[in-house]
Amino acid sequence: ALSHQGRLLEALACYRAAAELAPQAAKTVRTYAAALTEAGHVNEGLRWFSRALALGVDLASMHYALGTTLLAHGFLAEGWKGYCYRSAVMRFREQHADLTLAQTLPAELAGRRVCVLREQGLGDEIFFLRYAPQLQAAGARIVYRAHNKIGSLLARVACIEQVLEETAPLPEADTVILVGDLAHALSSYPASALPGPPVAPQPTTNKATTS
Repeated sequence: ALSHQGRLLEALACYRAAAELAPQAAKTVRTYAAALTEAGHVNEGLRWFSRALALGVDLASMHYALGTTLLAHGFLAEGWKGYCYRSAVMRFREQHADLTLAQTLPAELAGRRVCVLREQGLGDEIFFLRYAPQLQAAGARIVYRAHNKIGSLLARVACIEQVLEETAPLPEADTVILVGDLAHALSSYPASALPGPPVAPQPTTNKATTS
């Protein structure tokens, strides 16, 4: 309640008490870790995130929470890795079990056909499409399966070779990737010297195949 009123320091004391009373409750520990970083105590917050991860409960959610926290504090290379654990990815994989998705790109992209799939809402889709020019500049030929509301607009974008309707079958491609993973896959930022424990490893994925 205090947190929703913007009284972060008062709320922090409550979160701390909860974490000390229930140190094995992963969600409670994660909430305290997030509150610490939000209040500016980044070093201590990352240490508590490490404790939450060590409990081994709901790890995808834990990695995602840590990833968004790292992004908020400018640790981009590590933060995008955590973003790979977002719930939208898990739902997409459940709904499209026949697709093999990549979260990394081939080292050599010249002439490679990369099929990029929309996900989440229109705002997220448009936000992550900012990486399409970088992908095309690296030599990739982009096929994009878009939300139907913006498909006609994207058809005019020079860096996208082909735009598909959102339910269209996928063409042959060297790599299939979600648009939200482009930031991680194309990141040129070096890993930061984190002020706390190392971020968790990237989730294991299979090599992308053609569809």
